[in-house]
This record gives sequence, C-alpha cells and structure tokens, in this order.
Amino acid sequence: MILGIGLLLPLNGAAANTNVQTTNDTPVALQPIDISNIQHSVNRNLTEEQIKDRFELITSSYEIGQPFSEEDTEFVRAYATLVNSDEKNLSGSNIGINDFKFGNSASSNFSKSKTAQGVSVTYSGTVRAKLGFVNHSYGGNVTAKINSGSSKITSIKTVVTGSAFGLLGNSGTYVGLVHSGSVSSTSGAKATSWKMDKTKEYSAVAVVYVYVNAYTVINTTTGSFDLYAF
Repeated sequence: MILGIGLLLPLNGAAANTNVQTTNDTPVALQPIDISNIQHSVNRNLTEEQIKDRFELITSSYEIGQPFSEEDTEFVRAYATLVNSDEKNLSGSNIGINDFKFGNSASSNFSKSKTAQGVSVTYSGTVRAKLGFVNHSYGGNVTAKINSGSSKITSIKTVVTGSAFGLLGNSGTYVGLVHSGSVSSTSGAKATSWKMDKTKEYSAVAVVYVYVNAYTVINTTTGSFDLYAF
C-alpha cells in the first residue's frame, strides 16, 4: 500500500499517475516518473511481488535520514503514485502544497488465503494511513482466521508495517527514509482466529510517500509460514 500525499493505493504494478499536475517549483524528488521512462533496469517490468520486495529491501537498506541512491529514488517516484484531493475516499480538509494536496486519511481492504504446513488460513481486514504536517499514523484492523488445522497452531502473529519516505537536504533535493516501524500482536496455542486493531503514530517532516503493508505469521508444530496482504 502506498500513501502518496493523499491516497492509499494497492500495489498493482501500474505506473505513477502521469496526470498529476506539477509546477516549476515542485522539487524533482517529488515528481512522478512514468514506467516507460525508467532508466535503471532494476526498476523495469516488475511484478506485484517484486515491487513489494523492492520496497522492503529499500526500507531495510538505509538508515533514517540517509538519502536514497539514484535508482532507489527512481523506484519510489515510479511506483508510488501521487494523487490530488478529488479522490472519493479522502475525508477532512486538504492543504495545497504547490499543486499537490494532503488528504486527511485513506484506507484499503484486503482478503488473502493460503494453505501450508497442514493449516489453512484466511487473512483479511483493512489497513489505513494518515498524513498531517508533522504528525502521521498508520495501522490496521486485521484478522487471521484458521479454516482448518487449528490443533497444529502454536501461535498466530499479525503485523502492520509502515515506512515513510521524505524530502532531505536544504531544498528537498533528495528522498530518504524518515520513519520505519510496525505494530503487531501474537496469539497463544491452538487459536482458531486472531484479530488486531492497532495504530502507530510518528512524527516526521516533509513526508512524500508512505508504504504500508500487513502480514500474518502462522507458527505450527511442523514449521511456519507467512501471508502478506499486498
């Protein structure tokens, strides 16, 4: 999930929104790139799974406040869509920044199923994110339901992760990681369902994009497996 100054969107491998209006004063690091104009081969022809993996790799490869490399900046600009304030699922007031606008909040639903280690699970719910000037948040109301094999369950862990990318440098020349965190909850043994509804609050200036995802880890007597929302 990507919150690009206004809207939380599911990853679908699509290009950034080329209809977004920019001005001559808009920092280059804030301007979207169409996937047809991608220069670095590592960012081309990516599947949904590869996009998710690239976001997670970028998040884990940098310290807070460290500028991204040219190819990682290109990836964020290409696959995190900037949108304006007329989206129907935005609520509250909007604040104009150049021709971009901050939406108050956004959310997205999901439902995924998987069978492994003799256990069948359905993972569903809603993830959400909110952008302000300095104070932001993300979280989710998620449930992992065991459809079969509950006697093998040793624990169910549900997690919502969030990474915020912001402008760095005196004039917003670079994009870098300004926050990375998560909220989680873990069940006991032989659980048939586990629900979590938590929110993580954080502060950061000049946030450009927020990448939000959710996953569950199913621990069994014979092994473990995970299932991602997006």
